[in-house]
Amino acid sequence: MVASVGLVFGLSASSAPMAQAGVYSATISGTYTVGETLTAASSGFAGSVVYTWYVHPDGTSSGTYLAQGATYVLTSSETGKYISIIAADSDDPMIMRSSSINGPVEAASSPVFTPGMPEVYGTAQVGKPLVSWEGNWTPEPDSYAYQWLRDDAQISGASSDSYVIQAADLGHQLSLKVTASKTGYEAASATSEKTAVVQAAPSATLTSVSATSAVIRSGKCVPISVKAAYQVPSSVADQLSKLSVSATVRNAKHAKIGTVTLTGTATALTGTMATTFQWCGGDKLGKVTFSSWKGTWTGSQTYAPASRVETFPASGTITSTKTATAWVRTIVRFRQAQVSSAGKKRTATARFVAYRPKKQDWTGVGKGAVVTVEKKVGDHWAKVTTAKTDLAGRVAATWKASHKATYRLVWAGSGSKRAKMSRTIAG
Repeated sequence: MVASVGLVFGLSASSAPMAQAGVYSATISGTYTVGETLTAASSGFAGSVVYTWYVHPDGTSSGTYLAQGATYVLTSSETGKYISIIAADSDDPMIMRSSSINGPVEAASSPVFTPGMPEVYGTAQVGKPLVSWEGNWTPEPDSYAYQWLRDDAQISGASSDSYVIQAADLGHQLSLKVTASKTGYEAASATSEKTAVVQAAPSATLTSVSATSAVIRSGKCVPISVKAAYQVPSSVADQLSKLSVSATVRNAKHAKIGTVTLTGTATALTGTMATTFQWCGGDKLGKVTFSSWKGTWTGSQTYAPASRVETFPASGTITSTKTATAWVRTIVRFRQAQVSSAGKKRTATARFVAYRPKKQDWTGVGKGAVVTVEKKVGDHWAKVTTAKTDLAGRVAATWKASHKATYRLVWAGSGSKRAKMSRTIAG
């Protein structure tokens, strides 16, 4: 507020002539704000007038010389102080008049923006990008600063004009605060409208998993081929860069025997990954399962609102309740297999031994294993008889035949642990 305080001379502490009584007057016009121009005026003087400007610490104290002239531009050093003038007749300096002491001088206020309304584009879904437009600001700012908000609270590190929605945003609303800056102007901010509540992203899935059974013939270990087919929704990525999934491996006793990891680097949203798992002798023959699948994928997605094309990183998780099953069986061999004859009587003998991967040796298959004798008839085999092994794995099968033929001994396998096989013999 500008105050006019009395008709006090605007003089310094030194002596000065008294103001002349009569019709003389001195006034100041203008706005008492730093940077503004004040104009001196007078009346009653016969000749030209000389104006001297004074600054006062308050509205009643004597003043200190500032300058001479018909106008004066207020500076920041006068902030909070008061101003006066003395008008003097140039022909007779003893004829003078002081103005009121006016003030206080206020600090200059920077011009302000007419803010624009920021806008946010994109789908409110975890993993999706949001891009922005600052809106129309007047005048055009020199620069913008950005701050993304989650339910009106700042998101740490989210200070660019785009944002990829994170898992922490699920169930919340997002908005963007834009702050504009320009030399000579006070910074100003405006905030966009909030997005819809952020939803979860569709999950990538494993469409199938499989494992190939294996027969161990030597050594302690045998590889099991494992495959997994995947599908990533096109709504969360345009292309992939890497996938990785792992599964827990368990033996026939359901004990964990390891973990298998499959990776892929294809860019297509669907495909198949493959690897091998090394089964070793101490892992128990029989059933092997691959379950509890989980993993991650990374890729990219392109977003193009209002002719603005941007590519953003994309990522997500993969889970599956599917189970792949394989069987690890050991090889069985026939030893001393032969057919003997006595008239029309035929007798086939052999010893069946199975490989033991843990000890890397061979042992009899044991008592009660069924062995089938088959005869070749044309292009197929016909059953002749069956026999069972003894404790040492030996078998002896007898049948009648009128002439020689080609026979084979067939081992049907023993469930989950021993592989099926056969051996051809003449008799």
